[in-house]
Amino acid sequence: MDKQAPVNLQREWDRLLIDKFYGADTLKMYSLCMIFKRNFGITDDQFDELKRIPKLIGQRNVYARRFICAYLPKIADILWKHKHEEIETLADAMSKIKYDVDKVESDYDKINRDRNAITRSKKVSLAAALSKRESNKWHKLINLGKTWNVTK
Repeated sequence: MDKQAPVNLQREWDRLLIDKFYGADTLKMYSLCMIFKRNFGITDDQFDELKRIPKLIGQRNVYARRFICAYLPKIADILWKHKHEEIETLADAMSKIKYDVDKVESDYDKINRDRNAITRSKKVSLAAALSKRESNKWHKLINLGKTWNVTK
């Protein structure tokens, strides 16, 4: 009976990943892991025995779809070809394979570049919005004396 439990846990983990891949992906991987461990009442050691779990910090700080596409590209290719309705079949098949995430964080630099680009873009947009507002105030102030209605 104990031999069956890890297979069921693996299937349930794979099912959750597939569900988040197709569905509304609003949780980062670290939250997904905590929820999974809490729902199934397993320890960190038991969770660490599973395949296709985030092992590095950069892998924990992304959404499930990004995790699968970046760290499990072979599975992502398969999932893009199927539909959400096939989740049970996909989970059964996925739980039987040994394919796992790489232990090397090859994508970590890209994540940092993307995060920095987003931050920089927000700052530039905010500065542009503020400068336009200030510019409009300044032009209105200067043009008060040059408007015929004001001079009249």
